[in-house]
Parts: sequence; C-alpha cells; structure tokens
Amino acid sequence: MSIAGLGGAGVPAFMTLVRSGVKRFRLAEQGIFDPPDMNRQWGAPDTTMDRPKLDVYVEWAKSINPDREVVFAPSFVAVDLLSMKMQIKSLSDMNS
Repeated sequence: MSIAGLGGAGVPAFMTLVRSGVKRFRLAEQGIFDPPDMNRQWGAPDTTMDRPKLDVYVEWAKSINPDREVVFAPSFVAVDLLSMKMQIKSLSDMNS
C-alpha cells in the first residue's frame, strides 16, 4: 500500500490500514513535526517536535505490529506524478 503524505488524511488512512492488518507500506513524507502541527497532527505532542513525521508514524505502526514492512520512498510521488502526466498527455495526443 502506498501513501503519499502523512498529514491530515494520510495518517488516519495509514493507521486504519495498520490496524486492519495491512503489512507492507510504501510511505512518502519529508516533513518534520513543528509547533503548528500540534493542533492538527496525531503524532505531534511535545515529545515529537523536530522529529521526522515518517519516523514517528513508523514507530507507532511497529508498536502495533512489529512485523510491518515499511519502505521509505520520499521521492516516489514526484516521479509517479510526472509519469502519470506524461501518460495522460500521450493519450490525449492519440485522441486528437
């Protein structure tokens, strides 16, 4: 399961999938917890400030089930989106 971004929508999705038994994840997140996250991010108490979001959420997932396989892919999103854009453009060219 790939999740692009561990923010307001990505984290609830990730944690729900973890608790549902999904064992393999490919996660993209480059953010670090800072004070503005405290009122809107699940993993943002004082103890996680200045820590990478990816590290905190993977720790949570592994505390639920240590057998989770997580691949860190902070750059896959841009590559996949570029590839998708190129595919859509080539399809629209075919229909012209």
